[in-house]
Amino acid sequence: MNKWFGSAVLTAGMSFLVGCGGGGSDATGTSGSGKQKLVFDAVTRVTGCLNKSKPLAGVQFIAHSADGKAIKTFTTDANGHIEADWPENARHASVIYKNAKGVYTVNSTIEVTTTDFGKNYFGEDSTPGQCSCTTLSIDWSDIKAAMPEYRLSVSGEFQNSLNTTVAVNSYRVCPNQDGQYGKLQAMLIPNNAGQSYAMETEISSLLSNPNVKLAFSQFQNAGRPINVVSNVIKQNVRTFTPSQQGRAYVSYYPYTESTPVRVFERNDVKSTASISSNTSGDGYTNAVTRRVVVEKNANSVQINLPTNHSMVAQSIQTSIINATEAGGINYDFSYMTDYAEASYALTSAKVEIFFSGPMKAQIPTFEWPADLMAAMQSDTADFELEVYFMGYGQNTDLRAFRQRLADKSRNLALEAQDPALLDYRFFSIYFGENKLL
Repeated sequence: MNKWFGSAVLTAGMSFLVGCGGGGSDATGTSGSGKQKLVFDAVTRVTGCLNKSKPLAGVQFIAHSADGKAIKTFTTDANGHIEADWPENARHASVIYKNAKGVYTVNSTIEVTTTDFGKNYFGEDSTPGQCSCTTLSIDWSDIKAAMPEYRLSVSGEFQNSLNTTVAVNSYRVCPNQDGQYGKLQAMLIPNNAGQSYAMETEISSLLSNPNVKLAFSQFQNAGRPINVVSNVIKQNVRTFTPSQQGRAYVSYYPYTESTPVRVFERNDVKSTASISSNTSGDGYTNAVTRRVVVEKNANSVQINLPTNHSMVAQSIQTSIINATEAGGINYDFSYMTDYAEASYALTSAKVEIFFSGPMKAQIPTFEWPADLMAAMQSDTADFELEVYFMGYGQNTDLRAFRQRLADKSRNLALEAQDPALLDYRFFSIYFGENKLL
């Protein structure tokens, strides 16, 4: 992307212009003194270990005034934790992490609405020997020979998913933070309107023999075809049902008109289905995901995606072109009434910067540490820009949305268990090199 940031955003002092806006709001939690309480956790992912992380010490947290000035700086302790009184005149916040290669990640929150910031992930810890993973050989060759029209879909509560027509597959299983492996769930899904089948077993029961031979007798009738109605060309559809650990019985594959989507219901709970679409045009790429509840015993579900991509892209261009050193970037996406939060993501070789705020706001000039500003000054790589929006249906209250995200960060099962989190919407606009202006 052209360095339009040179005049409008990366100023002489290298403060980044991005914004206030919205209006003040209350924060959740109080300390013993009756003040609002800042709660923040930083962790780093353990490379190669699925769903495993370690506390991350030394992450900076800055509370900013309305004009972006730094009021107070906190630092995560050995447990990756900060718990302190929230400064009374603070309005925005920035979290700054520098990895071993000297690359900065900056997350700035515009208009802090809840001072519970949840669990935040930064970078990866690649220290050898931290994973206790096992590779299983999943052999369903007998089933495939007898039922060639079927594909096998495998998922685990703490594992990656596998979706295949190959008779023998490698499947890596890793324990979570507490040493638990969870359950392995396998589905047989036909390429037509035939019956679907599912099975479930504890992964710990499979570890004594890495060669797992699946037999059709292990499966039970499960799942039914459902028609997904959408206003766009269907590209990818996934369905799942809730479990205590999060999602379960996930069915995911490229959708075609001849392949009916399956939903899997168990324990008398509703299923959910999501559809994703990716398109390109006019110098940008947009990605859209929508997830909705599938009512029990429903024959179809309607999942419409937004089609105003060009309008949103033009709004982004306007907000950047009109940026000023004195006033920052003003943006207004309030016409997108199904979303709660807008984020500007700016990435280059040395810094990754994320500004998240209300759907209408002004991004102020943030006061950041000198080492970060120096890195931005010396950065010769052009920035790339992506703007994205998230929300849960008509629940567009920003405070409630952020608190739900914080709660979900500490308990992944909430995404499947909380009805307010089931109508999910994600919409992004990405501008490639030399395409914004």
